[in-house]
Amino acid sequence: MMDSQLDTMSFRTVEDTICPSSTKIAALVEIFSTVTAKVPSLVVMLSVSSTDQVFRQLLGCPLVLANPSEENIGAIKTTSRETTARTAALVESISEPPPIISTSFTNLLQTARGRILTSMEHRSYMGRGTGPSIVPIVVLLMLLSDISMAEGSNQNAEERGIEILRTLPHDQSSFTQGLEVQGSSIFESSGLYGHSRISEIDTQNGEIIRQTTIDDSYFGEGITVKGQTIIMLTWRAGVALEFDISNFSIIGNFSFEGEGWGICYNGEHIVTSNGTSELSFRDPDSFEIEFTTMVTWDGVPVSNLNELECVGDKIYANIWMEETILSISASSGEVDFFSSPLSLTSIEGNSPEEVLNGIAFDHISGSFWITGKNWTQMYLVNFTILDENLSIDNNHQVSMSMVVFVATAASTILIFRLIRRKKDLETPNFKDSPR
Repeated sequence: MMDSQLDTMSFRTVEDTICPSSTKIAALVEIFSTVTAKVPSLVVMLSVSSTDQVFRQLLGCPLVLANPSEENIGAIKTTSRETTARTAALVESISEPPPIISTSFTNLLQTARGRILTSMEHRSYMGRGTGPSIVPIVVLLMLLSDISMAEGSNQNAEERGIEILRTLPHDQSSFTQGLEVQGSSIFESSGLYGHSRISEIDTQNGEIIRQTTIDDSYFGEGITVKGQTIIMLTWRAGVALEFDISNFSIIGNFSFEGEGWGICYNGEHIVTSNGTSELSFRDPDSFEIEFTTMVTWDGVPVSNLNELECVGDKIYANIWMEETILSISASSGEVDFFSSPLSLTSIEGNSPEEVLNGIAFDHISGSFWITGKNWTQMYLVNFTILDENLSIDNNHQVSMSMVVFVATAASTILIFRLIRRKKDLETPNFKDSPR
């Protein structure tokens, strides 16, 4: 059936038309397929005759070749058989209405499209300019498709500012590795061999309430609160220590492979980092890894993930040796937003090792406590939306509203013109028919 249609269609590329470059056909077929997938209800309304005209207008295809059987294009030879196969594939892709279109709307489109013109009838009507009138619509559809794809691929993480709400004095001898808030207390872990410890700090005045050290063979790392216990990672010993939160006595431990850096508990899993771009989600009872997630920032893996804080379906993380805090989707691993508290890092820390590290969510205030290794202060902060992000969001809403309006108007005009064209076709002019 396809062969018989191609013999009589006005889509003259079947036997005697070829575009200046064979790569243009492949590129345009790919673009047209994308448009068909994005806006099928509009693309399906184009008749094959109109499509032929669109392709001629956009690519500047000649009407007839000197030798219709074959033509050399650069170093590529294209025959009429190859052209027929390409055309058949293109016609196949746009001839059948997608299943998402309702029956009533499909009937309307069939009425608008009408029957396919023969070569003789097409010559009679080419002078009416119906082909070129479709070109702006197709170009519009391609632009809308590009806009839609750009919107779908936009994964840029949002930058947020830092609003300082309060400060507390911080023990400058503390090589901060982890920070947690429980009630009116801040729990902090400090690292280094021979100096690792856990401290409880009063959120009202910053005073140390109590403190305990651990074995000198352990380099203390991040901590998290689980029920009435505190779990503390060690750097390279492959051991996580479990403390009774009421008296800091060690009541158990867990074994794990690799290095320990950051840790947090989201109520379902214990999440740990090891200095790579992966987060491990562990069973809270056995400490066994159930699955891992790679953290990506605009599609690029983020390494050196350090201190962690779980808040709902988000994981907040420090990056070792960088002045950046990340908000990460726990389900996808994608960075939602980032914040660089340069106003703090510029006045804190006297050596390269004294970096930003330590982040804890305060459920009472709904804000975050942050600090760093050997810093003099702890800061209660909020992550604020920047004015430029608000402007971008507003402009995005306006631009998308305009796109919807233009697409609706273009669809209405196209349907109206095709219906009028159907009525005009009922009185064909055969004055140029052979005698």
